[in-house]
Amino acid sequence: MLDLRLYRVTLLPFAALLIIAAFSLHAPSATPASAPPAQTFDSAQAESEMAKLAASYPDRAPGTGGDDALAAQLAHTAPPGGFADAGFTSVRVVRSSVETAAGAATVRTVIATRAGTGPGIALIADRGGSQQGDSAATLAPTATLLELAFIYKTLLTSRPLTLVSTSGGASAMGVVAHLLPPDIEAAIVIGDVADPGGRGPYVVPWSASGALAPVELRRSVETAIAGAIARKVADVSLTQQMAQLALPLTTGEQGLLGADGIPAVLVTADGQAQPSGASPDASLMGAFGQGLLGVTSVLEGSSASLATAPTRDLAFGSQVLSGWAVRAVVGALLLSLLGCTLDVLARARRRRVVVGPLIVWVLSFAAPFALAGLFAAALGAGGLLPATPAAAVTPAQLPVSGEGVASLLSIGLLFVLAWVLRTAARARAGRHGPADPVGATAALLIVASATAALLWIANPYTAALLIIPAHLWLVVLTREHERTPSLGALCLVVSLAPLAAAVGLICSVLHVEPLALAWTLALLVAGGGLSPYGLLLLSLSAGSLVAAAALLLRRGGIGPDARVEVTVRGPLSYAGPGSLGGTESALHR
Repeated sequence: MLDLRLYRVTLLPFAALLIIAAFSLHAPSATPASAPPAQTFDSAQAESEMAKLAASYPDRAPGTGGDDALAAQLAHTAPPGGFADAGFTSVRVVRSSVETAAGAATVRTVIATRAGTGPGIALIADRGGSQQGDSAATLAPTATLLELAFIYKTLLTSRPLTLVSTSGGASAMGVVAHLLPPDIEAAIVIGDVADPGGRGPYVVPWSASGALAPVELRRSVETAIAGAIARKVADVSLTQQMAQLALPLTTGEQGLLGADGIPAVLVTADGQAQPSGASPDASLMGAFGQGLLGVTSVLEGSSASLATAPTRDLAFGSQVLSGWAVRAVVGALLLSLLGCTLDVLARARRRRVVVGPLIVWVLSFAAPFALAGLFAAALGAGGLLPATPAAAVTPAQLPVSGEGVASLLSIGLLFVLAWVLRTAARARAGRHGPADPVGATAALLIVASATAALLWIANPYTAALLIIPAHLWLVVLTREHERTPSLGALCLVVSLAPLAAAVGLICSVLHVEPLALAWTLALLVAGGGLSPYGLLLLSLSAGSLVAAAALLLRRGGIGPDARVEVTVRGPLSYAGPGSLGGTESALHR
């Protein structure tokens, strides 16, 4: 049915842009170099301050009296116990309502700013409020930030510097993003830097919006941290970058900062894993503190500006592939898919197939997913979930309680009910499946192509997870031969391989099981982390995958196009000289 010659022609722009993208590879800007800072991070003093704060404020849950009192101490006490009289031109406390993993809370954010020239630098630490308990380890970020403030009391800086102490975990960073000065080009979130069992990654660059911290920023931080902790601090791998850009799911505290357009990284001992609860390692905290001091020194000594927003550039080895090149290459694949979809639609119409009802058939597969998502959002709006944090959380951060199990079961039952009602409605109408494979294939390609185009506008990496399978469906479903279910199952597995690989990498980064993502996604939808537009695109993508599975797993195929033999010449056939026999002039030759 599909003309493979046309398909090969539509792939020519893709091949050309792929070559252009290969030649567009370039080396990243050189990492700013600077002499090691003369000041030394005092790990003993930081450990002592951490123990004092833990003893004075055992209950530091977000919005509690203990957390508010700790915020007041930081704002009004001189170093090493606070930010007052440390050379900052302004120290203020801002009250904000935050949806945390522990529920809604009113938290106090302490912001200390120092004026300067050029782009600014921000250091941010959570007060341990996202984890209830009296463990001193949860105060390691705050103790590190306080020791840095003590050093900055006698250290002059030329660039604007902002120190932030907040509470509420990753969900509070959406509020912090709106409180930071507009000239911030490097926001560094201090995570659990005292976990003795941490094995990295030590620098987490992911954004909740499908981007990541600029290459120059994260490599500057990696270089400074590696020199201080005497460990190898590698950049994130190419496969991790592609998976995280395609499925932007991060539980790190830098995620919402990046989503707000601020270049941000999280510095921590064990990536996005939950703290192990082991006794804090003061020497490791001191090494990280010295590395953070080195980062600010490096950025201070650099005359070049870093990127002013998160990017979608891919970095591997010594080369960088710009985000525009990836968008262009994926866009060329999308254009090929759109062109071939129009050809398949034209051939279906030539066979007098009505495609409209079959488009409704494909869309019906997306309805259960959309209804389940809307129901999850309604549960969150009605306060029927344990919490609706603004950032993504895993079961380790917000365990699935009895209330959570009931919510997940109700969402699952609604999904099953919607599916049963869909099947019953089609059976009542006498339609158990697509009557014509030609029209069904055309309808699937139309819905998949339109969804992929909308995804490409928002995020080309996410669109690639649908465009690549759609190309395989295009080739397999339009062949005029008998197709067995086993062959269809093989094609389905191959088409789902990119998505499965991306989900596996995300689970590895978040340290969760694949089934645990259901809880994370339910809370993300309920908390508004996934917009209604995003939910619509997700539902259409899932519906396209299910419709493709229904077509690939059925026995049969597309029969040859029956062509009527032309017996009478007319306006639609050749009627030129010689069409009715030889002419006298031709016979004499």
